[in-house]
Amino acid sequence: MGIASAFAARLRRWATRRHGRDSLPHSVVRRRIYIVPTRFGALLAIMLVAMLIAGLNYGSNLALAFAFLMAALAIVAMHHCHRNLLEVTLEALPASDAFAGSDAALCFTLRSVSGYDRHDLEIHCEGAAPALFNLPANGTAYVQVARPCGTRGVIDLPQWELRTRYPFGWFRAWT
Repeated sequence: MGIASAFAARLRRWATRRHGRDSLPHSVVRRRIYIVPTRFGALLAIMLVAMLIAGLNYGSNLALAFAFLMAALAIVAMHHCHRNLLEVTLEALPASDAFAGSDAALCFTLRSVSGYDRHDLEIHCEGAAPALFNLPANGTAYVQVARPCGTRGVIDLPQWELRTRYPFGWFRAWT
């Protein structure tokens, strides 16, 4: 287990202790959205700090103006990434049967009750490839995630995530 996966598992356990288990249908509220910078976002922050220090050191107003403009753009991108998940309702449809060794189709229905289009959303279930989709304003999307079934019997889904990296990929928000 790598450092990133151990950190993600610890963060999931903390969120489960804080909020408890979710029941479906699940409507995403502000308190349930977590947001962190991606690697590219962290490199952007380091670059902005370096630009700020260089602009202050050399007295360059143009460099300072550009650094503050990029910082403002990053803050606006963070708000848009957060808003992209807000007020989305997720519901799971009954699962179909699957054979051992094949893929089980997990079907989800997502609804948006606001007037904003939702871009670059993805549903990620443990052990499955993420399903990417867009959600229209005041619309519904039906998403199917294929999860491999290794054994016979009931397959438990301990964790699923609704996440996004919209608009620039600088931040990752999930619930």
